[in-house]
Amino acid sequence: AGASFSPADNVAQNFSTPITFTVTAEDETTREYTVTVVVSPQLRNPVIIVPGVLGTEINRPTEDGLEKLWLDLEHNLTDIGDQFMDALQFKTDLTPSDTTLTIGDVIRKATLKVFSYDYSDGLITEFKNQGYIEGTDLFLFPYDWRYGVNEDNVNKLKQKITDVLAQTGAEEVDIIAHSTGGLLVKKYVVENPLDNHIDKAVFVGVPNTGAPKAFKAL
Repeated sequence: AGASFSPADNVAQNFSTPITFTVTAEDETTREYTVTVVVSPQLRNPVIIVPGVLGTEINRPTEDGLEKLWLDLEHNLTDIGDQFMDALQFKTDLTPSDTTLTIGDVIRKATLKVFSYDYSDGLITEFKNQGYIEGTDLFLFPYDWRYGVNEDNVNKLKQKITDVLAQTGAEEVDIIAHSTGGLLVKKYVVENPLDNHIDKAVFVGVPNTGAPKAFKAL
């Protein structure tokens, strides 16, 4: 009758766990073989989220800890005159009036009673639902948006990409950029046309052709 093996070859198997097959030779001797199937995860680039103007927290050190200047909805909406945010201003020579300010996290969600402002929390949650892990293959790039698209912010973005590639072992990253964050990414690519290490870039609300309608508000 020839050799045979069990389970039979016409029976579907679930290889989520190792399966042991028993082969029986013509002389009735048997031998067992264990089959383990390893499915490699789908290769995908790490993602960096680059916020726009007002998209990063800015704090001021105090004796009682950090005072959040931006974004603190309750303080922003209830402080008539907003004098507490004067520290965010620049001098006439475009240097900061307060050099002690520090950059916090990318703004995720701010709430005030029944009002909720979701800036990036929903996007981050959606990526996590797709299997991304923050700090592993999903990263945020907070920066001081008061300086706009200047060389320092471009260099910091370049360093962020370098750090992500070193941490993940990837060769390229994908980027989602909002508003001025998109202009920052574009300047970085222009300055690094051959080695920017960006595979895909998704722009959300980026003023690629400028913002001429803003003059109507002036």
